[in-house]
Amino acid sequence: MKHDILMRIGIGTWTFGWSFGMPGFPKPIPTMTLLDLLEKAKELNVNLVQMGENTPLDTYGKELLEEISAKASKMGINLEVITESTDPHKLSRFLEIAKIMKSKIVRTYTLNEEVERGIASIIDNIRKVIREYEKENVTMLLENHEEISAMQLKEIVEGVGSKNIGILLDTGNSLGVEEPLYYVAEVLLPYTEEVHIKEYTIKRMEHKLGFEVFGVPVGEGRINIDKLIKTLIKAGKKHVHLIIEQWTPFQKTINATVRLEHMWAARNVEFLRNKLIEYGVYES
Repeated sequence: MKHDILMRIGIGTWTFGWSFGMPGFPKPIPTMTLLDLLEKAKELNVNLVQMGENTPLDTYGKELLEEISAKASKMGINLEVITESTDPHKLSRFLEIAKIMKSKIVRTYTLNEEVERGIASIIDNIRKVIREYEKENVTMLLENHEEISAMQLKEIVEGVGSKNIGILLDTGNSLGVEEPLYYVAEVLLPYTEEVHIKEYTIKRMEHKLGFEVFGVPVGEGRINIDKLIKTLIKAGKKHVHLIIEQWTPFQKTINATVRLEHMWAARNVEFLRNKLIEYGVYES
């Protein structure tokens, strides 16, 4: 079945969290770089790469940012920049970075202390910079996270009132506020422009006193991928990006963990690509 709806697969720095290094754990040798990530995208045959806050771009010099941007352009890879916080200064800084990287989006999320100060304060923060985003034709995407509810995010997007603000729907993060994926999707779908495919499962612990949540390969956990794709199609989302993120469990060593992370990435890209081809919505 063919649709006028197309979905593109992407990867990012949170596809390879262990490879870039996680605080409190040994760093892999060699540690992955953003230039390495571009080569990995080429290897996996994807042309969309997100650069997350685990590689904070505001600590990079302009020369290095331009080098990464030029290499991505030469390889035919689209870049997207990611940060955290709704601090106006930071959002303005990342708009400048987005221009260097030729990114049409800046994804961010609210911090605990920002939510505690109130939704009106967050709306005010974003309003201070959203006209800059409109002028540069860059969209700010707010990601659902463990400190904020779907209804609060809806209130923020509607309160800002701009065509240049939307939602990045993450399939796992709202577990932190005890909201199931399809409730979150129902609330946020009208504003959703991208999706983080983050697969997980929930199992009772061996001693029976509680449950644990951990990552698994896409299609082997709690997310109904078929339902998600059908939901996006039904909503008429014509050019949604599906970016794979991974909660790869730590293995006995960092090297073993990194190997598993890369195995999962290849498997997850192929699985998702086959699903999108099956539904006639794959954008190469």
